[in-house]
Amino acid sequence: MPEAVVRTTCVVVVRGGSFDPEIKRKRRPAGEVLARVDDPLAIDELRDALQLADVQPDPPSTWMTPGHPTLALHTQAVYLGPVTRVSRDEVRSPWWPGDMVLREPQRLTEWLDRRAPGWELHIL
Repeated sequence: MPEAVVRTTCVVVVRGGSFDPEIKRKRRPAGEVLARVDDPLAIDELRDALQLADVQPDPPSTWMTPGHPTLALHTQAVYLGPVTRVSRDEVRSPWWPGDMVLREPQRLTEWLDRRAPGWELHIL
């Protein structure tokens, strides 16, 4: 698991396939932020949900979709980076060589359902 995921203390769930930390909260389009989660138990659940499957595609694949939603990982006020859902089973992040298969994709779906009501997977 990437060090950034381990260090995460807050997650901002946003619409779309990216997160720009330079856009201040007041200027962020209405409805873009689906949730802000800083509950330590919820963050632990997210870490468990982001466990990758033991077997990954070789060579790594990349979906031709921006994905949705994006989980913007933070520690305190420092932005660590994004994890974006790109399919029912896969996530994307700059820490991985391609889109990675989750060990238990349903756990991320359930986490999003509880923490970011109204999200839905967008595959273009």
